Amino acid sequence: MNKGFTLSEVLITLGIIGIIAAMTLPALISNHNKKVIETRLEAFYSIMNQGILLSESDNGDKKYWLEAYLKTYCSSQYSESCLRHFYNIYLKKYVKITNTEYILDPDNKNVGMLLLYFANGSGAKMGYSGRDYLFFPNAAKMKKNNNQDGKDYFRFGLYPAGADGKRRTEFLNKGIEPYITSDWDGTREGLRKNKQNYTKLIQLNNWKIPDDYPIKL
Repeated sequence: MNKGFTLSEVLITLGIIGIIAAMTLPALISNHNKKVIETRLEAFYSIMNQGILLSESDNGDKKYWLEAYLKTYCSSQYSESCLRHFYNIYLKKYVKITNTEYILDPDNKNVGMLLLYFANGSGAKMGYSGRDYLFFPNAAKMKKNNNQDGKDYFRFGLYPAGADGKRRTEFLNKGIEPYITSDWDGTREGLRKNKQNYTKLIQLNNWKIPDDYPIKL
C-alpha cells in the first residue's frame, strides 16, 4: 500500500509556512535595513574623515578652509559656485566620489545642494558652503520629497573652527562629525528628543542603531 500526503495536509502545511513567513519577514527586512544603515553610516564617517586628513596635507589646517574661499566664491552659501569650489578644492582629489550633481533641495526650493554619490549606493547632500551634510544610506532618495530625518537621511557637520554654544567642543579641531543642535544638554536622553541629533545617538552606540531608537526603521 503506497503512503503519501493528502491534498488537505499539503495545503495546511503550506498555510502554516505562509503564516510563519508573514510573521518573520518584516523583522528580517527591518534587521537588514538597520545593518545597511549602520554599515554605510560608519563608512561615510570614515571615508570623509580620511579624505579630510589627506586634504589638509595640501590645503592646510581645515580650520582655515572657509576663510580661503568664502569671500571669493560664496555670495550665497548654497550657490552652485560656492559648493562646487569647496568640493573641487578640498574633497575631489581626496574622497572617492563617483559623481556630483547640483540641485535645488526638493523640500526647500530656496536652498541649493551638491549631491555626492558613493560607489556603495549611498550619497550625501552638501550645503551651507561645505559645512552641512545630509547622508543618505540610499542615494536614490536624495531627489525625493518628504524624506524623514533620522530614517532616510542622517545629519553631519564640518565645523573645525568651532560652533556656537555647547556645540563648540563637539566640532572644534575635528573633521566630519554627527550634527548636534545648540540646545543639546549633553545627555543621551537629550539626543533622543530631537531628530537632528539621532546620528550622534547612533555614533555613541558604536555605529549601531540602539534598541530604543525613537524611529522604526
